[in-house]
Amino acid sequence: MAKNGLLFDLPGAAFTNPALPRIPDNYPLLNKGSLMLVDFGHSRSNPATGVPGNGATITNLASKYAAKLLNVDPALTHPTMVRTDQATDMQLARTAKGGLQCVVSQVNDAANRYAILRAADALKNWVIANPDHDYYMHTIERIERPSIFTTGTQPAEGGIHAASSATANYDIIFQHGLIRPYPGQATFIGQRLSPGVPAVGLQFKNGAASAFAGTVPTLANLLFYLGWGNYSSFAGANLHKGRSSTLYQWYVEDLTASTLLYPDVDAAAFALYTKDWLTEGGRYYGDDRALDPAAFL
Repeated sequence: MAKNGLLFDLPGAAFTNPALPRIPDNYPLLNKGSLMLVDFGHSRSNPATGVPGNGATITNLASKYAAKLLNVDPALTHPTMVRTDQATDMQLARTAKGGLQCVVSQVNDAANRYAILRAADALKNWVIANPDHDYYMHTIERIERPSIFTTGTQPAEGGIHAASSATANYDIIFQHGLIRPYPGQATFIGQRLSPGVPAVGLQFKNGAASAFAGTVPTLANLLFYLGWGNYSSFAGANLHKGRSSTLYQWYVEDLTASTLLYPDVDAAAFALYTKDWLTEGGRYYGDDRALDPAAFL
């Protein structure tokens, strides 16, 4: 005989009794090597609506995995929003499905004006203490206006690298649709850029590298970030050239800790991207921009 029951939805409820059964976090990518997952449209993401201001804590959906790996309190694994922008530099908004859009002026932006997500010091310290590990990073965003590159240094979007231009101090860095280290460098493992050029539209991008090629940065000069505008050592390269985009997801994994190989993580991540962004019925399928870059030169 069938039994009927009631389903209770308790938003925000926290159960602290260790004897209770645990509800698994079933986001497929997360594992013992996961350091950070930012997904602005996820039901547990904070802030759920509105544009995060300077100093706002952004939810790391991989916090319990990162905390166990790093042996720290989960609260110490969340990234922070850091903003120095003004109204003439950029405009930020949330899309209907939760993406964080930033439209950057390629005319009126100024040096050292930016809006970035900065990884917690606990994650930076882990990278510094384990420079020989393999690291993987991906982003999912919709390019609203591509960055500009003619000559010199390509505009940067984010990464894990030293606050200097020495290529020996790069681990992973995303620049103008490229992923460094480039193929052929000793630390390079793999990359995927879909589509293969920085053009308007959805873009899945990942890179994996095996350790720093040169001197390991200190906490004071290790950059571990993602965002928009003219930040740190790439402020000059980004000036009047930065991309405008809607950021949906940022994921970082220690492949050495997870014992997974890059091709496996790449395939799993791209399958989720295909399901949630490119397939009708997916979480972000059909999402549209909140701001028109053409109205903000």
